[in-house]
Amino acid sequence: MKAVFDDQGRLMQKGRTSETTATVRGTTASRVRLTVTEGKYRMVRRVLHNAGHSVLDLHRLRYGGVALGSLGEGDVRMCTADEVAWAEGVLGSALGQ
Repeated sequence: MKAVFDDQGRLMQKGRTSETTATVRGTTASRVRLTVTEGKYRMVRRVLHNAGHSVLDLHRLRYGGVALGSLGEGDVRMCTADEVAWAEGVLGSALGQ
């Protein structure tokens, strides 16, 4: 299921400016798993609030090319060469390099 939201978390029609796609990857009675492209500040919370749900806890499992994997809260690890290359590509694009 795909839906398009504006930066305030409101469902919008395709073709309008500033659209973001969120794909529902799975649900249970108390959980929703989403994939969001270009999420903005508190977007997931606003989208779920506007759909009548509250967010008690939010976990980012992956950011672009970097996956959390089995890291626990407060744990750290070194980035892989692929993750470093991805980050350098994103930063280079953002800086116009």
